[in-house]
Amino acid sequence: MSHIEKDGYAWCLKCQTKRTERQAPKCLECRLPVIGEYVEAMGGEWHEKCFRCATCKSSFNDGAFYPLKIGDGTAVLCIRCIERELKK
Repeated sequence: MSHIEKDGYAWCLKCQTKRTERQAPKCLECRLPVIGEYVEAMGGEWHEKCFRCATCKSSFNDGAFYPLKIGDGTAVLCIRCIERELKK
């Protein structure tokens, strides 16, 4: 299959892929298009591999995370790392 129909037009697969990527929301971490499965948190979409603790790089399997303001940005920390941070 070299073309697909979308919105009443025939698109080659390469052009349709580029069109989809342009219209897709951008990951809050890497700024690349988010297509397929994603994590929705802190007002945006993230790739699952990008939504990790900023300190230990672990995922948030328990669903708990803590946003920490750093300058103009926000880092996301797991509970274990934020507890360490708060003890400093």
